[in-house]
Parts: sequence; C-alpha cells; structure tokens
Amino acid sequence: MNRKSLHSARVLLAVVIGIMLIGAAAFAGQPLQIAHAAAELSLESTTWNVIGLDGTDVNAGPNEFPVGVRACNSGDTATTADLVATFAFTTSNERISLVNDAKQTFPPLDSGDCVEMFYTVRVSRTSAAYGSNRDYTVTVTSGSASVNIGQRLRVEQLQPIGGSSTTDLKGPSAVEVGTSYRWTVTGETPATGYPELAHYLNFCPDIFQIESVSATYSVPASTLGENLWADGCKWDTQGTAGCTNNTSTNYGGTFSYSVDASVIAEGSCTITSMIYDFSSNAFHYNNDYGANEIVVETTAAATEAATETSSAPTATPGGPTATATTAPTQTPRPTNTPFGTPANAPTEVPADQLPETGFRARPSSLLPAAEANLASPVQMRVTIAVIVVLMLGVLLALWSLLMISGVLPREVESNNRVWRGISMLFILSALTLVGMLAINLMRATQVNAPTVPQASAGQREIAMYLPPEIPATHLIVPDLRIDTELTEAPRVGGTWDVSGFYREIAHLDGTAFPGTTGNAVLAGHVHTDLGAGPFYFLRDLQPGNMIIARGEGIEYRYRVEWVKDVEPDSIDVLAPSDVPILTLISCSDWNAASWAYTSRVVVRASFFDRATIN
Repeated sequence: MNRKSLHSARVLLAVVIGIMLIGAAAFAGQPLQIAHAAAELSLESTTWNVIGLDGTDVNAGPNEFPVGVRACNSGDTATTADLVATFAFTTSNERISLVNDAKQTFPPLDSGDCVEMFYTVRVSRTSAAYGSNRDYTVTVTSGSASVNIGQRLRVEQLQPIGGSSTTDLKGPSAVEVGTSYRWTVTGETPATGYPELAHYLNFCPDIFQIESVSATYSVPASTLGENLWADGCKWDTQGTAGCTNNTSTNYGGTFSYSVDASVIAEGSCTITSMIYDFSSNAFHYNNDYGANEIVVETTAAATEAATETSSAPTATPGGPTATATTAPTQTPRPTNTPFGTPANAPTEVPADQLPETGFRARPSSLLPAAEANLASPVQMRVTIAVIVVLMLGVLLALWSLLMISGVLPREVESNNRVWRGISMLFILSALTLVGMLAINLMRATQVNAPTVPQASAGQREIAMYLPPEIPATHLIVPDLRIDTELTEAPRVGGTWDVSGFYREIAHLDGTAFPGTTGNAVLAGHVHTDLGAGPFYFLRDLQPGNMIIARGEGIEYRYRVEWVKDVEPDSIDVLAPSDVPILTLISCSDWNAASWAYTSRVVVRASFFDRATIN
C-alpha cells in the first residue's frame, strides 16, 4: 500500500471512529436503562379441581368450594387497561353452579405484580351429584391482550374423619366496606401429612373479595405455600386420573394459613374453616367442620375498630388421640411478636411524606445544556472524555487531510511526528473512554454497588441500628442478592433523612423493629451518586419471596405479600400493625425534567418464622 492510500485509509478510519464516538456521546449523556419486555400476562390455577359432598349425608358438611387463578404481569410495563376476569362453564351440569358474578374487574397490573382471582362454585345437595364433572375456563383480558386457563371440576364423596382439625380461627368480626382484613387459621393433620391437602374459609362471595392467601406447613419442615392447596402428588386437574406421581410429597402436620379479603358489600357472613384431603384412595374432610366459625358483620362506616375474635374449640370426641401423642413436637408459629412489643413501639407515625430514596447529584455547571440528561457526576466525566476524544479525532482527520493535499509536505519529518503524536493521543483517549463507559455501565447495572466511602467532614454521621432486645443488624433478600447493614434514619419534619446512606438500609425512626409486633419500615436508595443503590431491583420481588432480618445467632423471616407503586404522600403504608410485618420503600418513576422520582415502590412482607443460626 503506497503512502497516499495509507493516508486515505487513516482518514476513513478517523471518520468512522468519530461517528461511533458521537453515538457514544449520546449514550453517555443519558441515564443508563436496562431493557425489559413489555407487559405480559400469564395465568395459573391455584385451587384443587376436587369438590364434593359428604359421602353419607349430603346435607352435612360443605357444598361450596373456591375456584382460584392467579394473574401475573411478567413484563416491565403496566397493563394498558383494567383486568377483566370472566368465568364460564364449557360443559353442562346443573348440579354444579357458580355462586358469584361471572365477571370481575381489577385495576391495571404493574410490572412484576400478581393478582388473585377467586370464584365460588356450589354443589347441589343430592347424591346424584357424586362422580359428576363440569369443565370451566377463566379468561382474563386487558386491552387487546387475553389469556385463559381452565380445568375440570369433579364431585367426590368426602368422608368426615378426625385426622384433620382446626385448632384456632382468628380474625375480625366487625368490618367496614372498602377495607381489607386478615383471617388466620391454625390446624393439624396426622404427623405424616397428606399427598393432597386443601384448606379454605368459605367467605360469602357477594360480601368479600379474596385478595391474597399464604400458608405454612411443618411437613415438609418449614414449607411455605401461597395457595389454598398443597399439591404433593401432581394431581391431574384436566381429567379424573388423580395423582400422577407415585413418589408424592406429603403436606400437613401443624399448619396455618391466612386469607386477606376486602369487604365489597354490607351484610352478615358466617365463615367456617374447611380442611380436606386425598390419601389411601379416599377423600376426607375435617369432622369438626362447623365447630370453628366467626360471624362477620359488615357496615358501610364502622365507628369502632374491628374486634379480634378467636375460635379455639375443645377436642372433638372420638378424635385421633393416638395421633396427638405420637406427633413430633412442633415449634409454635408466632402470631404476634417473638420478644413482645418494644417499649417505644409507636401508635402512629407522624409523617406526611415517604422518604426520598433516589438521590441523583446534579452535574457540574461545566455542561449546563446537558444537565437534564446526565444521571450523575460519573456520566458528566464520561461526557467530557467523549468531547476530548472527538476533538482529537477531528484534529487527526484535519492533519491527515492537510498532509494528503500537500499543504503540509509529507517529506518533512516534523509533520509526520506531529501526526503520529496526535494518533497516539487519539488511541489512548479512545481506550480511556471505553474503560470509563464500561465502568459506568457496571455501576449502573450491578446490584452490589461500590464500597461506601467514609463520611467526610461536615457529613451527617450515620446512626447505628441497635433496636432494643432485637439485635438484627443486616437485611438479607436472597432473590435480589442483597446482604447489607441496617442503620437508623431520623425523622426530619414530616419525613425521614436518608441522604447520608449508600449501601445501607435505613430503619425509619418511630416504626416497629424487625421481629416485633408492628410495621417495621425500611428504606433504601434506588440510585446514589455512586450508581445503583441497594433497592435498585426492589420492584423485581414477587409474592412469596423471602426477606430475612438477621442478627448474631438469630434471623427473622418474612414472606413478600405484594409489591406496588404509590404516591410520595401515601403514608398509609406506614400505618402501625397489630401483627409483625415488614415494609420496604424505595423510589421509582424518574423524571429528568423535574430531577426527581415521582413515585415510591413499596414491598409488604409478613412475618412467618424465626430461626437460630450459627
């Protein structure tokens, strides 16, 4: 290749690199985003297809059963419209009917959120219903999107036995329309459990709408469930084949389940605990059915708080006393606080604003025109580097053109030395820029952000998190790979000051402490001036995920109930609770024009267990 061709190739290379770097400049000037799929709906059945009647007396026992599905949005954007769920029978059988409305409407579903949908079916109290079937589908639509799922309901003869029993039923007996409440059932089965175990409260579907359910079983040890049905032998829900796995997993022992339901109409409803199972080729239900019930009265505007009622019956005559004596001792599932309510537990949280947990430092005045598009000083430095490389590229291209055109004689060694010097600076600057972009990308996307710098002079010292009697010093979220220390956020005016935190999670002063009765509220940054904050992926949590507050030798375990976006002034998520719950808060919906996060993402989790660790 002659000298002229070589210079031409160099000029072309400089132009191409310049174009690429212009694109890099545009890239560097924008807050880095992680691409996700659009809204995507999916459905799964959450209840058994077996329903039934008492095998001896059709007028005894239950004849109404829940049919549930769970709709989830696995995309990264909310659905475009309300979700409309429609139940439809696809075969005929007058002995199986739908009790509540076939159509239900739910608000748009945010990214990563799920919603429970329940219907109630009734079996006519006649022996002619035994062994009969009826197929159904549930279709969920949102805008143009539509998904459906269905199975076959089969009426079996249920035999009452004493092997399963309800030991306690707790929940409010006076409620008001438009509010959600929780009812909790504790029960027992034989120590070995059952390959199929279902349990539910027969809420009146014209008065209540079930929002979420959860369960724990001691068999298998410390098992969590998010349905009213534990499927241990992979039941054939589309036909009549029953169990499809001969090596089933049994569920039961000492178990408990909770149902959250909202009140949608005034009236009176008697809710009863139902437990039924399949084992030894037969279907059974608890013979203490009807002995554990709460009569719930609903009003449009209750003047007093709902009263807590407990139904704890005595042992049923003829019950399995042998089973009770041979069953292994179980650790009681705590329903309030492991250590009692701390002396300083608040009765109210005097706040008017959720904490600001999305700190983004404004860039230097060196680049005022680009300020609204820069996410942090890191990206400001990247943009300056881009400009330097572009200037060197332009200078290199200009010098090459001058030499090719003969304005600067190629035979003069000084001209070639200048050209080689500019080329070397251009290459080094370009490599430096690539490295800065790579570091910026890693900081913007990694869960574990850089090491927290030491507090500088004048910066507020971070208070150590030392709650009374509860030495939980770390928050662990396995699904998000979070394991970071807890600190204390003081109240300032109508909110909390979390400006001094980086990787730490802030416990909001005045709220309950993890593991105690009440609402323990923790906040963490979604973004800091170092890049991603500890709660950058908080929205990705799903109902059922575990959250752990750990201290020396002990940990308190919570299970996620829901994840949603709220307004900054939605202080109802801070409300005290009479049961131990955990609330995690971070920011969402970045608005570059106003340089602020316009919403808060909130995760609610319920306490279900504590464990001693080494």
